[in-house]
Amino acid sequence: MGFGDEIAANTEKIKKTEGWRIYKKIEALHVSKYVFEKNHEELFQAIKLFLTDNYKIMNTQEKGLNPFLYEISRLLHNYLSSAKTLIDHTRKIYQEEYENTLFSKVYQNKIKETFTESPLAKFIQDLRNYSLHRNIPISGASIDFLNKEGKEVFLVKKNLLDWNGWTNKSKKYIETCKDDIDMIHLINDYTKKVKEFQEWFVIKQKEIHKEELDELIALERKGKQIKEKLIKKLEERFPKRN
Repeated sequence: MGFGDEIAANTEKIKKTEGWRIYKKIEALHVSKYVFEKNHEELFQAIKLFLTDNYKIMNTQEKGLNPFLYEISRLLHNYLSSAKTLIDHTRKIYQEEYENTLFSKVYQNKIKETFTESPLAKFIQDLRNYSLHRNIPISGASIDFLNKEGKEVFLVKKNLLDWNGWTNKSKKYIETCKDDIDMIHLINDYTKKVKEFQEWFVIKQKEIHKEELDELIALERKGKQIKEKLIKKLEERFPKRN
């Protein structure tokens, strides 16, 4: 069997392994996590620009702050949607792979601890429902030109409370905010919670599927070695000319 045939046979063997199937699921979840984190970063940077250079924003917008606040609302909508997508994709993997296993109880306890009992997590979930069934929450911004610490971008608490769709935990979160809801703290705190959970979940997956993933790594290493031998043989047959 030639090197080309060996490479093809090894690649086909890789694709039939359980490790490859699990790896592709972990990779797909990584994509959803990337989209969520990217939406967080874009929203965070837009708010940060206002906090550090609101003079520039106000002088590049013909209608003052309105276009900026519309953009913040758009980015917030993307952030909330990608958060829900990540939740759904994570739940789907759990249901398909772990729901009827010993890991199920560990997973459910972690979900309960991180999200179910968290007023912050419930508020984010309900805020997405608010944006779907009521309207996209228009944020506000305040500027104190004499005090750099007096700038903020926020969700207007009074407007949110006009909706009767909030769960008890969401109401609890809203009530803990003395004034309006600071968006930097909101998205940073929630994103931190999500990232920590996702990192934990990937670690657990790799522990559960260690044997299958080790087999996959060994086959990939073998494929790399075959390719290196092929390259070496080609270099011997067709040496470089100076």
